[in-house]
Amino acid sequence: MAGTRDDYDVTAALDEFYASRTGVCGLVESGVTIVPPLFLAPNSPPPPPLGTTNFIIPTIDLSLPRSVIVPLVHAAARTCGIFYVTNHGVPADVIDSALSAVRAFHELPPAVRSAFYTLAPVGGVSFSTYRNDRPRQAARPDAIPVLPWRDSLTISLAPPGPHMGHFPASCRDPLLEYHRVMAEFGKKKIGALLSEALGVGAEWLEKTMQMEAASMASHYYPPCPEPAKVIGGMDHTDPFLFTVLVQDAVGGLVVHVDHGEWIDVPPVAGTLLINITELLKVFSNDEYISIDHRVRVKSMKESRVSIALFFNPSDSHIIEPLPELVTADKPRRYRSFTMTEFMESRKGKFGNGSSSIQQFALTSEPSS
Repeated sequence: MAGTRDDYDVTAALDEFYASRTGVCGLVESGVTIVPPLFLAPNSPPPPPLGTTNFIIPTIDLSLPRSVIVPLVHAAARTCGIFYVTNHGVPADVIDSALSAVRAFHELPPAVRSAFYTLAPVGGVSFSTYRNDRPRQAARPDAIPVLPWRDSLTISLAPPGPHMGHFPASCRDPLLEYHRVMAEFGKKKIGALLSEALGVGAEWLEKTMQMEAASMASHYYPPCPEPAKVIGGMDHTDPFLFTVLVQDAVGGLVVHVDHGEWIDVPPVAGTLLINITELLKVFSNDEYISIDHRVRVKSMKESRVSIALFFNPSDSHIIEPLPELVTADKPRRYRSFTMTEFMESRKGKFGNGSSSIQQFALTSEPSS
């Protein structure tokens, strides 16, 4: 797959890549020294500037009195859309075991790993290198689609649950235990705090919205011979209520702040990262914000591992601003829509720097 973008057969390259069934990790294992054209991302921004902005990602200590925590959560969700939590109560060994399991799975021998590689989910589980939804330049429909420099193990956790009996127990068991513990944390702690901070009662997300930890994405970003030329994850906002993220010490997550800079979100030992996502922005009538983010590949030598757990309402619920949050001073900003409409709206939007919820907007977003 070596070569340039000129006179390059994308379909043949994709077929060859997927036929190997070993993912991006397989390229690294093969000793590739030049990024194949399939992965080139010439329009990616330069590395995020450091020390040029006052944007600070809040850190909230969950051991503080609730009367202190709730206003802090409200402020973080309203102004940043992303925040760290400390003293969260999730055992460190559960997190460490899950991250280690993800790394070990992606680093299985190619002949073993390839047996699980599939372009479509099987039993609610997929292990693949997901093709980005759109050409990297909207003005060039003939542009080569970008594959991320990333392999992903994605697990759907909706009933009846994933079928992972054929997966190595050393991978399956730590991830399912991680889900069990983190789902409880997300519902009882984060969901309750975000609900209470909106003034609609602590049980709104869990009970009224029937919120569940709907899916889990375990990402592996192999080392890259030319990190500046690839993208680990294209810019996007998540299509959920909120996301709980854990990551190893390598880092690479960046967020896009209002004045145009991409800012590093460094790993902080002992913390969990909470990301407000699009549906909660709608329910809150823009009281909460959802921030654009992407992943850059940083290292020629180290791989990065992360686990994102996504929380969603029941599919039966209509998505619309809560009546309690619609006032004369802040009129309703979105029309009602279904989850099916919403997910259809996201097709072809991933990575284009725009939010898919804006097509449901009734009024323009505020400028600040």
